[in-house]
Amino acid sequence: KAPVGVLDITGGSIGASLLVYSEGQGTLLPRHSVSVRYDFPLDMPQAEAPHIPREALTNALNKLKLGSPDLKHLRVFFAPPHGASHLYICERAFDKDTLIVKELIHELMDEAFASFKKDEPDSVSFPLLFTVEWVHVNGYSVDTPVGTQARSISLAMSVSAARGLAEALAPAVSKLFSSRTEFEYYASGAALSRGILHAYPAGPKNFLTVAIGDTNSTISTIWHGLLIAENTIALGKRSVMERIARALNVPPLPALLFLRDPSTAPPQLAAMLPAVTAPIVNEWSREFNAAAQAILKSRFVPETVYLVSDEPALLALGVDSLNDPTLMGFTFSDALRTITMQCPTRESVQTLREGGAYGDSRLMLFAHFCASIDEVRHGEPFLASNTHL
Repeated sequence: KAPVGVLDITGGSIGASLLVYSEGQGTLLPRHSVSVRYDFPLDMPQAEAPHIPREALTNALNKLKLGSPDLKHLRVFFAPPHGASHLYICERAFDKDTLIVKELIHELMDEAFASFKKDEPDSVSFPLLFTVEWVHVNGYSVDTPVGTQARSISLAMSVSAARGLAEALAPAVSKLFSSRTEFEYYASGAALSRGILHAYPAGPKNFLTVAIGDTNSTISTIWHGLLIAENTIALGKRSVMERIARALNVPPLPALLFLRDPSTAPPQLAAMLPAVTAPIVNEWSREFNAAAQAILKSRFVPETVYLVSDEPALLALGVDSLNDPTLMGFTFSDALRTITMQCPTRESVQTLREGGAYGDSRLMLFAHFCASIDEVRHGEPFLASNTHL
């Protein structure tokens, strides 16, 4: 069996892989891989086919031939640089970072190949070419005491294989990522097909998240499981409770208890609560309006709006704020959903991933926010080596 060279051209990189036939596994396995970077003209019209520099292709082929000087069989996959990629926060072509999902990919392939071999024994003789095209990962590092991570993730793979084997990857990806999967096929011969496998977090495709944190709040737009944009509001649980406590002239904890259940407050304080909370609702409404206007695109209409907090009393104030008719010219009453999250731990977040008792709050995990934290900060893209997805 002759070795096969694969050029996977995505964005501004050429990934060159040498695949050698393995008698033991009956398929082609990678033995040597390199990457060559190049730049597209920034002013290139979208309808125009991009010109790939000849020296970039020559360089990639020369490096590939170091592993097999007599290489004669070459397949080329090309993905143009256009589309919606500018919407993603993190996008990595797998040129230098193949190890990010190496172990996961091996697990996927073992499971898919085993199930396919059992169901379709006559088809395993087709050579399998499997390359990771890109992975989009958006995430935030969350400081202690939460000590965990929340992220949204979209995984796209380029697969050239017998069609049944490509389809066999879908349940394996779905199992690993607790997500829905979709295939897009591109014909590349009678026996082979090229597919892009997309894995998205389960739930609505387009939604908006308003997360009430400890020191501030965040409003975010999510599109197909990806964090598109966000804006931070300097008004969170602590500042709200301090304002209510000062207005009632009581410590913050009693003020919180009174807010949760006004019937427990002395009659005079209970009568003051509506006048104390009204300015906060109005301020939140103005802040949410400004934040939403800054990040929502004109054609982005959220299917659902998730209001997240670890304090039910603040959720009630947030609902009033989001239902102000001045907010973006309409209210979110029909689409609004509230989520109560109580100080997530490693165990509770794992329960979220496994679809436990928290129900819709697992969407909050993919919406990048954990409640009851002091700080949410941007982190590096999550790596499979230290993250169980």
